[in-house]
Amino acid sequence: MADSPEGGAARRPGAWRRAWSEHPAVIIAALITAVGALAAAVVQGVNWMERKQDDGSRAQPSVHSSPPAPTPPPQPTSPTPSPPPAQAPSDADRAGPAPRWRGPVTLPLSLNVPSDVGAELDGKGPGRLAGVDDDLRGDYSTTPAVLVMSGRAAETGKDLDALDASACEASLPPLPGAPPAISAYREGTYCFATSSGGVGAFSITSRPALSDIPDSLTVQVVLWE
Repeated sequence: MADSPEGGAARRPGAWRRAWSEHPAVIIAALITAVGALAAAVVQGVNWMERKQDDGSRAQPSVHSSPPAPTPPPQPTSPTPSPPPAQAPSDADRAGPAPRWRGPVTLPLSLNVPSDVGAELDGKGPGRLAGVDDDLRGDYSTTPAVLVMSGRAAETGKDLDALDASACEASLPPLPGAPPAISAYREGTYCFATSSGGVGAFSITSRPALSDIPDSLTVQVVLWE
């Protein structure tokens, strides 16, 4: 008669005990093998999960902020040029414009009357003798003298070389008068205006002796524009 299920279950503990008592080494080896296989399966599962995580992380695009734009190097700045130092005016600047002409002029004399010709000084050849529009004329009506035909003249206390146009012009009377007669015996330097409005100065260089009867006078003239 076949065994019932209840009888088979009752005999299994006895079968395990007999197997354990007869083959303990085999059972231990089988248990160790089963445990090792289980552990290996667990390790493989863990490794598989880590690989999946690594693959997922590599598949995701990395998000990084853009590196900051490089700062351009400072541009060298050119030093601001210093203004040139102020220079004191030279003697030429203080003296004003240079004379346009300088030289001696000879004026004829006629005894007891003014000369009928004089030196014209406004043209290109100053000192040319002319009967009209002349600027300086000799006069021997009483004593040798120089007539300033424009009627504007003034004595100055400076030497001829120390004068300039502005100083001379400032010393002249604003309006013309009768032509002044400047004695040849009088020392000094005189500013005058020409008939065309120019400015000049002169000094008498040939002073005759009182006993002489001169036929001319020589004056040194400086002319400005």
